Amino acid sequence: VLPARDSYLGLMVEEITMQPLHEPYRIFTSRSPWRLELRMSNAEARLSGIAADAGLIDEARRTVLGDRQRRLDEVAVLLASRLIEPAAAADLTGGPVQGRISLEQALKRPEVRLETLSGLAPEIGSLDSLARIELEARIKYAGYAVRQERELELLERFQGMALSPAFLERLPAAVSTEARLRIAAVNPATLGELSRIPGVRAADVAAILAALKASSDRPEK
Repeated sequence: VLPARDSYLGLMVEEITMQPLHEPYRIFTSRSPWRLELRMSNAEARLSGIAADAGLIDEARRTVLGDRQRRLDEVAVLLASRLIEPAAAADLTGGPVQGRISLEQALKRPEVRLETLSGLAPEIGSLDSLARIELEARIKYAGYAVRQERELELLERFQGMALSPAFLERLPAAVSTEARLRIAAVNPATLGELSRIPGVRAADVAAILAALKASSDRPEK
């Protein structure tokens, strides 16, 4: 079975086999705690090893995929290490830039696309179109991915945190309407139980965890 962390199919199998279902099953990308890492552009990197072990691709194909991934990683390192002067950076970003920055830092700006860096990094041209999409997504979403991993670590740490009835009655505004209804129906005793309720998205759990942590950090009066 594919791991839930590496595929939506793995998440679907996990939920169908481990959770009670009272209606036709639906899977949304928002259900996955690792949704930022499950991109179409990195499917080969995530699943080619599993496919090879299952005999679905031969060694030659695996070698080709490995070489492709190495080229992508090499260009990523190059973008992180190649610096540009403030004037060139301002031309790229459309605004003033303080000091020299790397091409990777420039690409994190929403107005900068990977293709616009080709003149400063011709090595980008060695990547195929899918690899370029993946490299750009990896760099632009890096900060969000780090935050997602931090939220998952916090969830693991606070799985056993008790949820009072008063807290469940005053859930954060960011929690979806569907999640509120599901939580009210189940009345979970802990954060871990809440996170496993069908219909409660990873974003809902993150909002609830943030509220719980804020209340626990708040000094008692």
